[in-house]
Formats: sequence, structure tokens, C-alpha cells
Amino acid sequence: MTAENTSFDFSTLPDRDIVKAAQSSTPVMDTVSSNRVDPTICNRILNDIHRESGSDNHTNTYVAVCGLLQKGGTSRAMNNSSSFTHGNTRVTKAILHNACNRHNATPRQLARTLADRIADISLALSLPGNQSKNYRLRYPNAAPNELAWASDFQTFNPNCPNAVRDFLVENYVTRFRNN
Repeated sequence: MTAENTSFDFSTLPDRDIVKAAQSSTPVMDTVSSNRVDPTICNRILNDIHRESGSDNHTNTYVAVCGLLQKGGTSRAMNNSSSFTHGNTRVTKAILHNACNRHNATPRQLARTLADRIADISLALSLPGNQSKNYRLRYPNAAPNELAWASDFQTFNPNCPNAVRDFLVENYVTRFRNN
């Protein structure tokens, strides 16, 4: 029998068999897959957003998506009608979320996948990140380039400047300490 046409009641597995099997091999955990989307899926999401936004310019779509993610598009608290416009392309949070949902992804996973490009665009457009206010409270003389990196999805990005990443990690630990 093949895996496609069989059904098995996993609750019938004896505990000793499960433990024995677990001890017989070295587990491998892919930590990237749950934090980011596959590049092929990322491209599909971006194409869906491009079509749904009605844009006639792929670059404008890309910049608008990155701008929206930078300004808080990963947050559940952001209103669905919130948007970012670049050129003649307007991308709303609703369009972003719908496209991600169609591909079993989240906006945060998309943002982590595009993190370096989002930083590049944010630096070019002087767009501070969604954690820039908190960063500025801690570091009143923060440079504009630091503020562009101060987005919560940059927390574990090795390309994020050390001072900003340290702040984001501390912020992350503080927010989720009691969970």
C-alpha cells in the first residue's frame, strides 16, 4: 500500500514503539520553513497581490508590498483598509493578507523572506520600521539607517545591524516572557 491510499489510527501505536523509534535516529528540525516562505510561494503571493491590486507595474507592486510590511502590515492590529502606495500601485492590508492566506502563509513569514529587500527599500525611501518609535525612545540619537532596520520581522535576521538586532531580541523576549 502507498501512503496516498492508506489510513492509519496513530492512537493505536504502543508508547514503547514510539519511544524506540524516536531514539533510533537523530531528529532534524528545519527552523527556516516555519519562519519564511519558500521562494516559489513568495513569488506566487507577490503575483497575486500584483493582480489583485490592479497594478500595471511589477516594481511598484514590490515596493508597495515592502512598504506596507515595513509600516506594520504584519500586525493583526493594523486595519485591513490600511495601505501603502507607490507610483500608481496601492496595496492594502486586506490584499496582502488574502494573498498570503491563499498560499498558507502569513504576512510575517513573507516579511522575513523579503527582509533584506525590505531594508534596502526602506533605507532608500527613509521608511522607519514598525519598532522605530520604541528604538528611538531607547536611543534618541538613532541614525535613520537604524530606524529603517527597526522592524519586528528583522529580529533574527543576521544582516540586521547588531545594535538594532539586540534591541529587537530584547523587545521580543520581553513581549513573550510570560507566554
